Amino acid sequence: MENEITLVTAYYELPKKKYTSETYINWIIKYLNMIKETNIVIYTNTEYIIELILKIRKDYLNNTKIIKKPLESLYCAKYIEYFKTDYQRDIERYHDPLLYLIWNNKTAFMYETYKNNYFKSRLYIWTDIGMIREQNTYNILKDIFPKKNLNKIRDDKVYILEVEKFLENELKEKDKDTPYIFKENRCGGGVIISSRNIIEKWNKIYYDMMDKFIEKNIFVGKDQNILNNIYIKNNIIELVKAENVLFDKWFYMLYYLSI
Repeated sequence: MENEITLVTAYYELPKKKYTSETYINWIIKYLNMIKETNIVIYTNTEYIIELILKIRKDYLNNTKIIKKPLESLYCAKYIEYFKTDYQRDIERYHDPLLYLIWNNKTAFMYETYKNNYFKSRLYIWTDIGMIREQNTYNILKDIFPKKNLNKIRDDKVYILEVEKFLENELKEKDKDTPYIFKENRCGGGVIISSRNIIEKWNKIYYDMMDKFIEKNIFVGKDQNILNNIYIKNNIIELVKAENVLFDKWFYMLYYLSI
């Protein structure tokens, strides 16, 4: 039997994080309680997170796949020395080279899940595991996320949140070899939606762009910079504008998947 979607997410315990482990656990509990029978693949390096997932998902184990995978075996681990260099020029000092690794590994997580074909899904949807932060967000989404029928998602596009509109001068960078350095937010990377028909192409485009950043010695730590350049230089991203926002617009894509 074919299933419409597989959610893909990850939680990695890191020496330095934006928030405490307790805060992340609180968000993870909300997220897992919300998705119910939806298929999900979760990557982690942490035994207590595995135990937590198994406890919360005890009624949905047939829809749950947990992959315990060390950081050093992730696809983007090969970039760690460059990430360390990036950290020295990151103005947001609470970040960490290992955080860059996780952010840039989102597409690799999706691609690996697609190749293993755990649930024979049409759509592979990356969602950051810590997106359900407020009780209001949970209350709005708990009975509607995700929508069962997602025919609105085309097979030839990858869907990404538009945080702010691209400017005309940014769009004119399309044919230039060197990636454009964005000063403002444009794409959001918390949710990435790809069909199985295009995920191979998406995986190649993403990591080709990442390699181009490195070739030109441009900061690559935040995946949003890569997404922005993929949008202006390739015809593959469908931007989703946040409309009738009921909570933090950075998490709007969860609502988009519910309506």
